[in-house]
Amino acid sequence: MEKNTKVRPYWHIDLKWITGIILVFVLSLTFFISGLMVITKEDMAVEKMSILLAAMFSPDGLDAEADFDEVEKELETNSKGEFNPFPGLKISFTREDIDMYPPRELRIKIFKQIAAPVYREGAEGIHAIVEGDDPELQQKFSDDMGILSIINLKNHLVLKRIQLYLLITTIVLLIPFIYFSYGFGRLGNPGLVVSLASLPSALIFTIASKIMENKIASIAIVEGGSHRFKEILSSVALPVVKSFLSIYLNALKIGVGLVILCIVTKLIWRIISRIQKTRKKAPAKY
Repeated sequence: MEKNTKVRPYWHIDLKWITGIILVFVLSLTFFISGLMVITKEDMAVEKMSILLAAMFSPDGLDAEADFDEVEKELETNSKGEFNPFPGLKISFTREDIDMYPPRELRIKIFKQIAAPVYREGAEGIHAIVEGDDPELQQKFSDDMGILSIINLKNHLVLKRIQLYLLITTIVLLIPFIYFSYGFGRLGNPGLVVSLASLPSALIFTIASKIMENKIASIAIVEGGSHRFKEILSSVALPVVKSFLSIYLNALKIGVGLVILCIVTKLIWRIISRIQKTRKKAPAKY
């Protein structure tokens, strides 16, 4: 008696590849948006913005103490006991702050007074830290913030909505992709798609992080500009790159894990099938 084998229609295979290709692009975009969400989350965004601003205004590095030695002298004759490093802005610190925090932490704390309201309120946050109602000063400060002003809570929430739509799209595409796959391919094919979507970017960000690490190690601190450049690279750019890299590597691990699981499961199934066939063919013992 002939064994009936179920032949899959060719259009099943075509739809599997079409949905698979679309899934690779959708997942690639999803991973990238996820990276943007990580670096625009309030804790990280405010911290990195503060460090970046502090580095721009600290040519001798964030750990330099000389600037605060001069400020301490001024505070001795200051009746308010507060020092405003940027006249026209509602930013200040006290003698107690100088005693409590090391120079690096104090600089970051000072510039958080700028970064935090800008992140939470965008342009309105800029207006809130400008003393009085001076449109020209508000506009000047807004121009000085430049591209940093787009890193805010509002845009983070927009990214969150985009990510939700992408996740829904991924699920909608994944259902027919798995359905039109066959056998153990229903486990391995999704892993292959996830791997293809994450591998190129994982390689790019790995190379970028290695280049940055080598550059940071090779920078000789000989002048103010080198302090600033090294600080921005090591404390802002490199952590951002590593945040993206972490997302792509985790996705790649999941993808490769699914492929390996598919291969191992298929091998085990074949071994079990062969053992069962061997037992059926073996002559019965009486």
